[in-house]
Amino acid sequence: MMDLDPRDSRADAHENPLAQYLTVPNGIGVVAAVQVLIGILFAYTAFGQYGTRAAAIHVASLCALGAMFLAIGIGFWQCRAWAWWTMAAVYAFLLVTTGADLVRGTGPDVAQQPVFLVVALAAESAVLVYIYRDFVVRFMSFRRPPSVVMRYSPIVAGVAVAVVAVFRRVKP
Repeated sequence: MMDLDPRDSRADAHENPLAQYLTVPNGIGVVAAVQVLIGILFAYTAFGQYGTRAAAIHVASLCALGAMFLAIGIGFWQCRAWAWWTMAAVYAFLLVTTGADLVRGTGPDVAQQPVFLVVALAAESAVLVYIYRDFVVRFMSFRRPPSVVMRYSPIVAGVAVAVVAVFRRVKP
C-alpha cells in the first residue's frame, strides 16, 4: 500500500482520495461574500443617515456593525479561525433575538412583519448549520482540531449575550 499525500499535485482525485481535503468548499466564498455585502449595506445605511436627525450613536453603531461584518467576511474568505468563531457567535445571537422578536411580535420597523422574521430565522439557521459542517470547520486555520468546547463556545457566548439583550428589551 502506498502512502498518500493530499498535497501531491501529480495525483488527481481518483489516484489520491485525500486531495479533496485541500479543495476549499465553494460555500465558504459564498458565505464570505454575503457577509461583505451585509457589511456594505450597514455602512451604506449609516452614511445615508449621516447629517440627518439620527442620533450619532445610531450612526456609529451602524458603522461598527458594517465594519464587523466586513471583517468577518474577509476573514472567513481567508479561512481564519477568529472569523469562524465570531460568525458563529453573531449568528447564534441573531437567531435568539430574531426568534424572541417573532414570539413576542416585536422588532425593528420592517422586522415587525412575521414573514420577514421567519425568512431571517431560516437564513440565520442555514448559515449557522453550514459553518458548523465538518468540511467547513476543517478549512478554518485552527492551530489544532477544535475541541468540543472550542466548537460550541461561540454559540454559548452568542446565546448568553442575546438572552441579556432580550430581557433588557422586555417591558414589565
